[in-house]
Amino acid sequence: MFYGHKYAVTMTTNIQQGTLDVLKEKMRHTKEDEEKYKDEYEEFHKRLQVEVMHREEAESEVAVLNLPIQTGHCYSKIG
Repeated sequence: MFYGHKYAVTMTTNIQQGTLDVLKEKMRHTKEDEEKYKDEYEEFHKRLQVEVMHREEAESEVAVLNLPIQTGHCYSKIG
């Protein structure tokens, strides 16, 4: 019966080690995914900041062009 007990302990240890290996592999994949998504987030964030800056510049240019109209000044010569 001692042999059966030793076999059961060995099987339990093997199962536990296998489970631990699976969890370690899953953790490694999760870390890789995290890094990939973090890089993607940073790239999208940079692109968003550039887009916001371009829109703000365009709005400023439109505001400057509208200024003479709002103040009643006209720079064109009418005959």
